[in-house]
Amino acid sequence: MFDYPGGTHLDPDSDGYRFFDNTFSELGRTEGYQGEEKYAGLVLFLLATLVAGTGLIAFFAIEAVDAKTHGGSRIAATCAMCFGAITGLGFIGIGFTPSDIVHDLHYAFVYTAFISYIPSIAALLVAWWTAWRANLRRCRTKLWAYGTFLILLGAYFLLMALLRTAAAVTVHVVLTSAQKIIVYLALGVVAFICVDDVRRGGGMRFSASSKPPKL
Repeated sequence: MFDYPGGTHLDPDSDGYRFFDNTFSELGRTEGYQGEEKYAGLVLFLLATLVAGTGLIAFFAIEAVDAKTHGGSRIAATCAMCFGAITGLGFIGIGFTPSDIVHDLHYAFVYTAFISYIPSIAALLVAWWTAWRANLRRCRTKLWAYGTFLILLGAYFLLMALLRTAAAVTVHVVLTSAQKIIVYLALGVVAFICVDDVRRGGGMRFSASSKPPKL
């Protein structure tokens, strides 16, 4: 962000990176809106999306296997792994397709990454719900985390649908801000689950008396 020369598609003459005006995709452009070269920022953006995408693929795979190991639905776990891989590859694709060079392909990856996030999280939610025989407290933590994030994802897409007829400036500011909130929340959920797994020793103990947690 510090390397970004400035400009948005609504205001090409703005200076620097504005949190509520510039999208993440603009960080991956090969040049600014006034023709300034920004290859350093492009490389950093590419590395960030590569790490994020690879990390998401690994995260969904590990969570899916963990849920299945503890009695979760095999179908749900497999779906979580597959859609999680699509989500991760979508983020990797975002970095490799600068929006000012291959605009349509870039946003195809954007939509793929964000849309596939919904079935990925939903599948994990189902997988852990069906693993209710495991430690109740442990299972509830994951269900609340995934359930809350799934609701927020749904609200984000609903917001996009409702703003289609709004003024261009309103759409730009609201969706740019919402995009960042969703991305940071996604990182927060992944970090929270990983830290919680490490804190609890990475596993759950079965309890025959456990009942399905109430959401």
